[in-house]
Amino acid sequence: MDRTSLTSIEKQTLKEHADRMMDQWVALRENLKEADRSTVSKFCLYLLILALSLYPDYNAKEARELLARDEISMLRTFFEKDDGPDPESVDHAQANHIIALAHGLFEASGGKKSAFWDQFNNEYSSFKNQSICGFLVDATGMNSLEEAHAEQLYHAILKSKLLLRNKTFSFTMFLESVQKCQNLINPDWYQRAFKGDRAV
Repeated sequence: MDRTSLTSIEKQTLKEHADRMMDQWVALRENLKEADRSTVSKFCLYLLILALSLYPDYNAKEARELLARDEISMLRTFFEKDDGPDPESVDHAQANHIIALAHGLFEASGGKKSAFWDQFNNEYSSFKNQSICGFLVDATGMNSLEEAHAEQLYHAILKSKLLLRNKTFSFTMFLESVQKCQNLINPDWYQRAFKGDRAV
């Protein structure tokens, strides 16, 4: 963006929008701090499923590093403190979408209902939404959750540090979690959700 082309009013509007986005991100951080153990655990597990299934090989170095991460590590992006985005360089529409997706993930995990459905862009594909979730935990790949081999993904997830205390994570529970994740990234589901018609 050409900074010299902006009027003082436009700059102020951009700054206010950036401040509002930062407040919405901080609100998610506070929600995570106040959430019960079950909600936080599910939030991390859903992030793991979405991120790990981006990889074609669950034994690859990147996949093993992801499986070795604990909850604190998985939540690092959400608790990093900075001065917020540069109002003139940030893609506001994309940032709003990411905020809506992250708050939606928290709601799907059993947390507070999201107040940001109207910021969700349903033109983003399921894979694009999955990739955004992967990016939040530093994971990138070309595979989709829809294409993942369920049993292989399940056995990989069982090796996760997140499940060290959960010895009863059955295949049925895993499939239910995968369905939650598929709902989460499905743009059609978000459209229904915003209309108050969801069943997460």
